[in-house]
Amino acid sequence: MTIFCNKFFIKILFFLGFFLINSVFLMNSSQALNPEARLSNPEDENRAMNLFLQVRCLVCNGQVIENSDSKFAFDVRSLIREQISQGKTDDDVKENLVATFGEDILNQPKTSSILLLALISLGLSAIIFFRVFAGRK
Repeated sequence: MTIFCNKFFIKILFFLGFFLINSVFLMNSSQALNPEARLSNPEDENRAMNLFLQVRCLVCNGQVIENSDSKFAFDVRSLIREQISQGKTDDDVKENLVATFGEDILNQPKTSSILLLALISLGLSAIIFFRVFAGRK
């Protein structure tokens, strides 16, 4: 009976030690990207935070970079802060991001004239379709 208790106690200690060591390593790796250098001017930091909500993480299936922990999001947040500290406007920052990563990086990409033309033609087609088939009854 005591041998069984000793083996059980050793297994418990082994698993507790294993989980303790793993939690320390996981904690250190997950906090590696968290300490970000904030802008000293609160207005500039608020502008950056607003832009973080408008920019998507291309690695995280469309999640905004404000609450993404990926390295890509960390790098883009740093890039946005750097450009704001250089005195660029929000539109300049967005244009630079679009030039670098494409339209998909923005949550609300600019609507193109082709999209507008397609929507208008779809609406007109629907109106014509309903007028033609509504008159057949």
